[in-house]
Amino acid sequence: MIGKCEHFNYTVDLNKLHILGTHMGNHNRNYYFTLTATNNAGLSNTESIDILVDDSPPEPGVVFEGKI
Repeated sequence: MIGKCEHFNYTVDLNKLHILGTHMGNHNRNYYFTLTATNNAGLSNTESIDILVDDSPPEPGVVFEGKI
């Protein structure tokens, strides 16, 4: 291995979001997050995720798994 292995774990501080009142999503709204990481060689990778906030109550019923 040449050089040291670098790893950085980043976490969003939810306390700051809570103080600002921005920690709750709006019902039936999509939120998009994109993260780009670049190493010391200049190589980058980008990943994205979208989240739909649904705070409606669950529907009563039965869940069947597999073939019916």
